[in-house]
Amino acid sequence: MQRLDVAVLGGGVAGLTAAYLLRDRELEVFDSASHVGGRTRSLQQPDGIWLNTGAQYVSTDRVKVVELADAVGARLITDDNLEEYWRGLYPPDPDERSEIESVIERITSELIHRRPATLPELDDQPFDHWLGNVSPSTHRFYDRWHQRVHEGACARQRRASFAAHASAFGASDRRRLHDRRRRRSRRPPGVGQARRVGGSRTCGG
Repeated sequence: MQRLDVAVLGGGVAGLTAAYLLRDRELEVFDSASHVGGRTRSLQQPDGIWLNTGAQYVSTDRVKVVELADAVGARLITDDNLEEYWRGLYPPDPDERSEIESVIERITSELIHRRPATLPELDDQPFDHWLGNVSPSTHRFYDRWHQRVHEGACARQRRASFAAHASAFGASDRRRLHDRRRRRSRRPPGVGQARRVGGSRTCGG
């Protein structure tokens, strides 16, 4: 049996950094996932939009992470402006965007006026039924948002209960979506540049 000096548990950024710093030793990195990088993994939509599968991106102030990526030859996916990432979730039509934002307000109202999470009428109601008579673009928006939160889950998530969707749609997501809309017209080009590390995987629907 091979003898190791070091066993690194976890192939995220921290684990890979440890392995890189100890690369002159006999070591092996162990991770339960089939990929390395942990939360830095990204997937690419068929239309070219990148979605992070974890709450992680590499901003320009993360000097050590950028240096590590450069040292090992990792490919960094660069966004000229992080707004483009979020703008990809919204349809270009103003009326459709307004419809999406009205649904956000409905979800916000449901979360403010909390009801029991096991309420049968919510558990038994598919999310697309709760959305009601909305445009296909609105359905696509929530499919893609849900996919971002729940790695790789696509249109089939419409069948999940409204209670599950509403509980997942946290305050930070609502605030972020609204803030992006307000700042988009004010932010000069190039501000908010960021780099993400990750591979790609296409959603099969």
